[in-house]
Amino acid sequence: FGVHLEGVNNRVVGVRAIGCGSGIFVGDNSRVESCVVSGISSTDFGYGISAGQGSGVELCVVHDGDSDIVMTGIFLGEGASARRCVVRDLNASPVVYGIAGEGRNIAERCAVGSLQGNDGAAGIQLADGGEVRQCSVQGVSAATAAGGSQGIYGNGVRVEQCAVYGCGGSSTNGAGIYLFRNGVARENAVRGNRYSGIEAYQDNLVSRNVSGLNGNGSDGAAGVEVTGEGNRIEENHLVLNHYGVRDAATNSFFMRNSLHANTQAGSVASTNHMPDSLLRPGPDFNALATPYNFQDVIW
Repeated sequence: FGVHLEGVNNRVVGVRAIGCGSGIFVGDNSRVESCVVSGISSTDFGYGISAGQGSGVELCVVHDGDSDIVMTGIFLGEGASARRCVVRDLNASPVVYGIAGEGRNIAERCAVGSLQGNDGAAGIQLADGGEVRQCSVQGVSAATAAGGSQGIYGNGVRVEQCAVYGCGGSSTNGAGIYLFRNGVARENAVRGNRYSGIEAYQDNLVSRNVSGLNGNGSDGAAGVEVTGEGNRIEENHLVLNHYGVRDAATNSFFMRNSLHANTQAGSVASTNHMPDSLLRPGPDFNALATPYNFQDVIW
């Protein structure tokens, strides 16, 4: 590291770390502000900025780095945050992350772009209790067909008011935004990704997003793709994707989505009215028996 402060309550302001193996490391409850990290090159795990638990990283730029193992632009310990930061032009032989966190992290008003890993890449990847707000992610890609890439990946994470564009590269799996379990994707703009715009696995809420021009690299991709049970997909606007909505599982709920000019409207049965079984449910009515599609409009 160009700067390595293992203790707690550190503050690093206005530092430039250039041409190091990794850039800046601070322990718990520290602050890193207005710093620039450039030209990182590591044969091991490489970090632009690594901040311990409860720390804050703000107004920093990390750019132009590579690693023979894993490269992370900004790494956040549990409860740490990154605000108004830029991460771009990072490469790694196996995997690259723009911003990654251990849990209960916040990434807010950050711009992440031009990341490539041979086997995998994620622009922003947070764990349980994390929030991604008003961030821009572009050009996150895996170099090999077997690799996976996500613009934003979360497990138990809220993703709100973000823009995700042009992610995927040569990979045949991944998504602009991927929610694993118990996540929320709300009011995001997702466009031009190689695979699906938004993918939800299990027990997620996907609401009021705009998802268009996704799926140019795969026939199975969609504006919104559902691959597990228990999701609620509502009030999304899905335009010019391969599928508008693709439901590859059962027991999810679809309501008031608008789908226009997609190559395939969707693999969920479309209807412009509420089914009779829902208007007049009988004593044996089971709302989970089929992935009902309430008032979706396709044109």
